[in-house]
This record gives sequence, structure tokens and C-alpha cells, in this order.
Amino acid sequence: MRAAFPEYFVAEPERQKKLWADCIFVLDTNVLLDLYRFSDSAREALFKVMESLGERLWVPYQVAAEYFENRLNVIEAQSEAYAKSIAGLKSAKDKFNSGTRHPFVSDDVFNKFISSYDLMIEELENKQKIYLSYVNDDVIKGRIGDLLNGRVGDPYSEDRLLEIASEGEKRYLENVPPGFQDGGKIPEATTNKLRLKKFGDLILWKQLIDHASVSDKPVILVTGEKKDDWWLKSDKGLVSALPALSKEFMEAVSQDFYLYATDRFLLKANEYLEQDTSANVVEEIREINKDEADSVRESDSAILDRALNSSWPSLAVTDDRGAKHYLTGGDVILPDSSLFEMLQEQRKALRERALQLRQNLDMHSSRIERVEAVRRDLLRSGVSPDDQEVVEIEGEISRLKVIVDVYEHDMFLLRKQMRELLVRQRHLFEDES
Repeated sequence: MRAAFPEYFVAEPERQKKLWADCIFVLDTNVLLDLYRFSDSAREALFKVMESLGERLWVPYQVAAEYFENRLNVIEAQSEAYAKSIAGLKSAKDKFNSGTRHPFVSDDVFNKFISSYDLMIEELENKQKIYLSYVNDDVIKGRIGDLLNGRVGDPYSEDRLLEIASEGEKRYLENVPPGFQDGGKIPEATTNKLRLKKFGDLILWKQLIDHASVSDKPVILVTGEKKDDWWLKSDKGLVSALPALSKEFMEAVSQDFYLYATDRFLLKANEYLEQDTSANVVEEIREINKDEADSVRESDSAILDRALNSSWPSLAVTDDRGAKHYLTGGDVILPDSSLFEMLQEQRKALRERALQLRQNLDMHSSRIERVEAVRRDLLRSGVSPDDQEVVEIEGEISRLKVIVDVYEHDMFLLRKQMRELLVRQRHLFEDES
């Protein structure tokens, strides 16, 4: 059976050991862009592992081109996320300072509580300044440039790209991976450049196979991608690359192919490459890459109010009788068994919200891409930027971006709420012991 279906046995220990010893490590575009989304410690950990790969690290030309195409958008999105968080915290602080006092909180505790807002706001403002500086002085881009110097594949000719597009149309109709989930992108494309947009994953795949064939090496592809046109999944999460991908690679290269999510790659690098990435970093990256989801749009202040109601209760207040209370947005919650049950219900609700959020976020992001493509086509055809149709399209783009920003901010706060809920549950057990 192994000889007939080798693509189903790549995960076996002996094949994995050989794979890690011999392979080329290929990074997907989202891994490079995620370096802007990670905390300083997570970014340094990933850079450290990437640098340890030496000459075995490589990226297709398509990856590098997509990185430069999307870099500024990611920087601006991160900066905007900080701006929204800062505005929300300032608004929340003003509400707490409006004269309403919690009946069980002393002035000393209340003042410390308020001062913590200032510390958070100051840190967020400093982080936002750093991201704004990346527009003209991008140290992350500089490190990536040094790391991948001489390790980027050659571009395809336009004729070759059009051949792949023709092949891709047939593959996507039959759901042949990778990239078939992008089949609906930019259906109204009128230029080759726009037409090729939906075949980015397939172009990357072809370039990866070509390089592996010339090198006669197996490949590990590291990605933050979670789509069904790359991954075999179970109810418990990602399992492996789709067997169809491994089979195509093996038939073309006569070597093994394996796919790793970024967090899993870092864990395995600890095992196979003697790295020392911490569990906290791995968990952060897992959270950032997690395939969560979307919900109904709400105002930023309402979103932050909910976040504060879950994140601040970990501040415990002891009254004159020595009893411990937890400060919330308006109520005192006593640490009894009902609190644990309530926290479980809150976690369930957060998961349900997250499982809606990603769907809406992806839908609106795809809509932005389509509308922006229409705008570019109009401008390239000679239509004036002041034309009423172009102005209306720009208004639609702005409206969609506002919605996406709110969704992304909501997702960020959902992750924070979940982490804080887990901390509170641990505190409950500690208090009982």
C-alpha cells in the first residue's frame, strides 16, 4: 500500500526525519507578512529559526512579488488597529472617570485602575509610531531582504504565466489544488495582470515544483494559509497537505513534500533543528493564524466595553472583611462555582462569535479586491479619476475598508478576551486550593 499511495505516508517518523535533514524550506507570502503582525518576541523567534536554515531557505518569485505588493497594506492595517484600540481605551477611560464609582472599590484601587489605562495607551501609541515608521524605514523589510538575498526564484515569462492561467481554469473547475478557492476572484478582469491574480497560489506551486526538480530535493512549505485548497482537515484541525498536492509533487520531483502551519513548524524546528522557541511564542502565532470567524458589526466603543468587562475582572479587590471580589464594568462577581460556569459560557459565546467573524471578514476582503480591480481597470482605460463612476467606486472601497477594520479590531479583542478568561479560570482554581 505504501508503494501505491506514498502521498498518504509522508508523516511517518522515518520519512519526516529524512525530510527535515534533506529538504528545501519554502516560505509562503503570509509568513513574511505575519512578521508585521507578531509581537517583538514572536518575530525574533521566527527570524532566528529562518536564519538558522542557511542556504536551505528559499522563496518562489511569486512569494516575493506578493510580499512587496501587500507589505504597505499590512503595515497600515496594523497601525490602524493600534489607532482604534487607543481611541477605544481613551473613550473607556473617560467613562470610568465620569464620576461613577464602583461601590466596593477604594479610591486607591480605583486610581491604580485608571492609571493602568494610561500605561496601556502610552505603550500602544509607541507601537503605533513604530509601525508608521515602517512606511519609510522598514527594518523588517531590511531583515527579510538580507535573509533572502540570493534565495528568490526567477520570474516566469508572460507566456508561461498565461499557460498556467489556462491550466488553472481547468484545474479550478475540477477543484484540483492549490488555489481553486480563488476561482471566483475578479470575474470581470479585462487585463492579463488582473486575470492572473486568482492564480497566485498555482503560480507559486509551479515555481516551487520547478525549483525542487532542478535541485532534486524534497520541500517543506511553511504557511499561515488555512484554506481547504491546501489542507487536509479533520474535526480537530489541520492534518497534512492535501494528498493530491503531495502526489503531484512526488510525480514531478520524485521527492517528498510536506506542509506546515507556522506554529507547528516552529515546534518541529525545536525537535529537528535544535531550536528553542518558547511555548508562549508558539501559542501567540497559533492564535494569530487561527481560522476564526466573524460577527455582526458593532461600534468600537461597544466592542471595547465588552473587552474591558472580560479583561479587567482579573483585578481582584479585597474588602474590609477579607473577602475577594472581581471588578467588572458594573457588577461585583463573587468567586463561587457559578462564576466558573459563567466563564465557560462566555468562552463558548466567544468561540461562536469567532466562528462567524472570519466568514464575514473574508467576504468583505474579497469584495474590496474585486471593487479595487474594477477601479484600476477604469483608470487604465482612460476614465478620469473625477468621473462619477470612479468616485462612487472609491466611496464603496472606503466603506468596505471601514467594515473590515471594525471586524479585524473585533477579532483582536476576541482573542484578548479568550486569553483573559483562561487566566481567570486558572485564578479560580488557585483560590480554591
